[in-house]
Amino acid sequence: MKKVLLLAVLVSFGFISQAQLRYNFFVGQDAELMQTTFNGFGSVGWDFTHTRYKSFGEGSTKGFWAIGGGLTVRKFRFKNNFALEGSGEAVVFVPDSSHRDYTQSFFSYSKSKLVTTYIRVHPEIGISFNNEKFAIGVGPILDFLIQTKHKRKYKVDGEKEKFVNRSNDEYDVNRFQYGGRLTVGGMKFGAYMVYMVNPFFANPLSPQVNSMETGFYLRQAIGD
Repeated sequence: MKKVLLLAVLVSFGFISQAQLRYNFFVGQDAELMQTTFNGFGSVGWDFTHTRYKSFGEGSTKGFWAIGGGLTVRKFRFKNNFALEGSGEAVVFVPDSSHRDYTQSFFSYSKSKLVTTYIRVHPEIGISFNNEKFAIGVGPILDFLIQTKHKRKYKVDGEKEKFVNRSNDEYDVNRFQYGGRLTVGGMKFGAYMVYMVNPFFANPLSPQVNSMETGFYLRQAIGD
């Protein structure tokens, strides 16, 4: 809820022109291995972008195009308590079956997650209806990796402990990802979905998955 309020405040004061809040998950051959969970909002990501919209046409139905870019964060909280082990080439998901306590619940302290941060570019073209009260848009998504972080939190003999490692090389995440985006809703608020076409991991020996996200956008009105 705090994230949603923050997005609304930033948009209303003009610091950004579009914000998105979404659930991140994987599809593909090894998607079952890498299932994500909504517990603790651990797989909820966000982005803040500056997007310039331009409408064209006459009447209540118009076309529009847009170009935007900014910062996006994708979070994947795993249903299983994995320790990610990377060699600088492939990455391996190893169940952490040690004496650590990974008791899972929505508000539990314990978790295993992967967080990736990108510079995102997203052109869009679409059509609006009924004087811009409803719109459908499509376009490509281009993500350039800034940082990869693996984080585990658990308890040992009742004491809270955590492991955090930031490394773009060790976890084999693709430095450049591309895909497609569909938006449906109003010009200021609606729903969207993104599918990344190329694999999430670069090495074929790593788990074979593609990332997806689905959520909501909040943006300023189209500028002429």
